[in-house]
Amino acid sequence: MQTFGHPTGDKARHVQTLVALICGMVGSTHSQIPHIADHVPNHQAKTSSVIQQMMRWYHNDAITMDTFFLPFVEPLLVALAAVRPLELIIDGSTMGRGCVTLMASVVYRGRAIPIAWTVVTGRKGHLPEATHLTLVDEMQRIVSDWAEVIFLGDGEFDGVALQAAVDAAGWQYVCRTAKNTLL
Repeated sequence: MQTFGHPTGDKARHVQTLVALICGMVGSTHSQIPHIADHVPNHQAKTSSVIQQMMRWYHNDAITMDTFFLPFVEPLLVALAAVRPLELIIDGSTMGRGCVTLMASVVYRGRAIPIAWTVVTGRKGHLPEATHLTLVDEMQRIVSDWAEVIFLGDGEFDGVALQAAVDAAGWQYVCRTAKNTLL
């Protein structure tokens, strides 16, 4: 595997679990662990064992976005940016009990593929602009300046500081806003 070289030991087991997660998600078309576990291509393990393995992987401090996510996302973004501008969308969603996920995704064939996110305590609604700016900084770190980017958001993302950050990144932006907003 080119991304990780030839992993051994713990890293090899982590990569195998990641591959099982991806295969299970694709096979089940779900993101809940029990559904994923039912579609993992390992006929010898019990479903309960697969669920435990995935839960340990999720809770392992060695599994980070930088070590097990970005090595796959960056080549994808480079390939997409080679043929057209990257369409990055940003939106907030309720996640779990009392939490909101602010997520940035790249649009590919009508699907949103997450590339960066942050989870904060709160309810669905407008998050502080500082939270938006933190996510835009993370997106800039991932995308850098090698791609043409169109940033898309709804009325929650029409803050002046956010627009300035998107503009400073050299990105184009489309943010819907309220009728009574003056420009």
